[in-house]
This record gives sequence, structure tokens and C-alpha cells, in this order.
Amino acid sequence: MFDPDCTNTHNPCGMERKVQIFKSFAEAKEADKTYYHSLTPAQRIDIMLRLRNQYRPYGDDRTENFVRVFSIVKLSDLK
Repeated sequence: MFDPDCTNTHNPCGMERKVQIFKSFAEAKEADKTYYHSLTPAQRIDIMLRLRNQYRPYGDDRTENFVRVFSIVKLSDLK
């Protein structure tokens, strides 16, 4: 599914390049909406992970010291 080593700038991750010409911005926006609605949830998540990795990769200097912390609190303790 998600390939974090996808660095080919000509055709990233084997994605198909497609050019469409629209008569208006509204028509283009509707085509985008139709396309994204046609994707499966897994495909949408894959796109989100690729974008996240491209613009905010984990493992770089900014995220090196991030630690996951979970705290379980009883609902009665919040009152």
C-alpha cells in the first residue's frame, strides 16, 4: 500500500499522470469531488500518508524525539 521510499519525481509511486481541461473552476472542482468519492477508504488513506510523508516526514530532525504518551483517566475523575 504505502511506500515511504517513493522518491521518483517523474512519476511518484507509479501514480498515473492525467491531464484534463475544464471550462470553469466549478467544473474542475466537481471532477475532483467525483474522483475522490470514487476511491476506497484505503486508497484515500494511502494518498494522505503519501502527502504527509512528502511534506512532514517522520524520522527527520523535527520529529526525532517525539514520544507517544497515553494517559487513561476515569470519567468520574474529570468532574
